[in-house]
Amino acid sequence: MNVYELEMTEKVEVSVWAVVVSLFIGGAIAGTLLGGRLADTMGRKKSLLVNHLLCLISGIFLMFCKFIGSVEMLVIGRFMSGFCTGTENGWPFLLGAFMVLVVVAILAHPALPESPIFYYTMEQDEVKGLRELQRLRGKDSKAVEVEDSALKTLAHQIKEAQRSNTCGAMFLLRSSTYRMPLLLTILANAAQQFSGVNAVFYYSTLIFRSAGLDQYQSQGASIGAGAINVIMSILAVPLVRHCRRRVLLLSSMVLCVLCQSVLVGALWFLPSYSWASYVAIFSLLAYVLVFGIGLGPIPFMIATELFPVGPRSVGIVVGGTTNWFTNMIVGLTFPVVQSEMAEFSFILFIASVCFFAIFMYNFLPETFRGMHIDSQEDVTSESSKKTMVDLDIGGPAPIYISLLCQALHY
Repeated sequence: MNVYELEMTEKVEVSVWAVVVSLFIGGAIAGTLLGGRLADTMGRKKSLLVNHLLCLISGIFLMFCKFIGSVEMLVIGRFMSGFCTGTENGWPFLLGAFMVLVVVAILAHPALPESPIFYYTMEQDEVKGLRELQRLRGKDSKAVEVEDSALKTLAHQIKEAQRSNTCGAMFLLRSSTYRMPLLLTILANAAQQFSGVNAVFYYSTLIFRSAGLDQYQSQGASIGAGAINVIMSILAVPLVRHCRRRVLLLSSMVLCVLCQSVLVGALWFLPSYSWASYVAIFSLLAYVLVFGIGLGPIPFMIATELFPVGPRSVGIVVGGTTNWFTNMIVGLTFPVVQSEMAEFSFILFIASVCFFAIFMYNFLPETFRGMHIDSQEDVTSESSKKTMVDLDIGGPAPIYISLLCQALHY
């Protein structure tokens, strides 16, 4: 920062650190807002290639910013992708290491099929859509026939929704039918981030160091927390397939509050009792585990079950934007809040989750396996329910693989 003649006091350093960490989320918000339109305009396959190229450019910027001495390259690269972590001298290589995966993805890209849904709904080209569907399903002609019929119905419903102008964000805001589903989608995604999960992963090493662990022990504990998150992301797939969403979400919220309350108490007693460090570590790891039960996966999928076909994509975009925006708020403010409030900074997360849990308990309907058809009378009107299509392309696997990929971004 000598280029800008800025004196790096401790508070300035913490603030700059928070900004650099959160720049990733700013880029994610832009991607959320533009990604859907790009995919609808160019197709899923071409838009994925654009995404790969942007990742490659960001990796180059992040890897070489230190050697060139350019803060601007770090800022731009961070905005495009990546977490600012690693060793004192090796962090540029860690930040740019994902380029290897991007290059592999680009090389494999020509072999990818285009999404049949894109051809049916956006291009209105049933011939190409059927060809891609047959390419994906192979010799299973029965599955192709069923999905071809479902996709034609879906394309018709989307066309009717667009004709009646029921797909815009302003329509959702003005409509008494969709106002509550929109609010539930926004608050579910906000609850996920204001639960403090990214504060844990952004600054887990710092938290473990404050619990009395040395540098290597703290890094090992952080890896352990990440491993638990990956395991829970995998287990979330069968959980959301076989368990009620409302029960999972509310149970996860209550358990998160309990774990964070124990964490605050353990950090408070840390200077006086040696056992408190073990309690702090256990409660933090337990928090990561119970977060993965409901608060992790449910917000990513709630919009798909609260909205019918027409406004569903808008609901998903609003939910994703809310998720990344609140993520950025936590990333920007938590280091400063923690420096002032120490262990009591987690009380803010506890209070937030309590508020969201009360709201969800009172207003969130159960949407498990089509239960929304009977139980969402206060959320969506009867006429809108009739436009819903339960399209299951190739079984549940693609839906939950997508959910898993979303959850793994932590």
